[in-house]
Amino acid sequence: MILNKSDDHFVKHVERLMLNKFKEEPFHNLYFIYKTKPKGFNFGGTCSDKVLSFYKKLRDLKFETKLHSSVINNKEIHRLVSVTLNNKVYYADVGNGWPSIKLFPKDYEIEYKSYGMTYRSILKESSLEVYITRDNKKKLSVTIPFHSKTHEEIMQDIHNRFDQNIEYPFTGGIRFSQIIHDKFLFLRDDTLYIYSYDSAVKKIVGFEPGNLSETLKHNFNFDIASVF
Repeated sequence: MILNKSDDHFVKHVERLMLNKFKEEPFHNLYFIYKTKPKGFNFGGTCSDKVLSFYKKLRDLKFETKLHSSVINNKEIHRLVSVTLNNKVYYADVGNGWPSIKLFPKDYEIEYKSYGMTYRSILKESSLEVYITRDNKKKLSVTIPFHSKTHEEIMQDIHNRFDQNIEYPFTGGIRFSQIIHDKFLFLRDDTLYIYSYDSAVKKIVGFEPGNLSETLKHNFNFDIASVF
């Protein structure tokens, strides 16, 4: 894409696309739980599924974009997208289970609020560290090395992700999150966390695994039968 407007104009445009993805495509680990490979991008998934969806969207719009690998819990198992706007590189963490709705510039630090959470990037010599503060606790969310795996290596990792004995952050229970209207909802096992800009986090406890289909339909308008 030939860019002849300000950086800010295109940053905001890409960030609107990111926000739409967080609204339209949920983060979830249902493919891992049900041991089923996704057949498309319409129903979300983990970082791999959401990142491939966004990568395709940016490519279709003629943006200069690449798949980029990053580190969670000291393992290079997370995927995101880099996009170049007016020769400046930004990272889009659209595959995050939390609402990472802004681009992270490669060459300077930012801080912003998102649904009651705070994101802050810290610039290092060869990487960018992104911290998230939620429930008054600050945590390293992701480390983005400037030198990434190649496109082919990332695609191979995605292809093999169901066959590898890798412990992901979402391993061990139900994880499902999405922006719904003006709130961010995160279902973790039997607890639904509801985040917003103007109030403290709300927790609803007691969801039963056997009622997962009903829970997702009622809270996320997600029809699990259409996926499996």
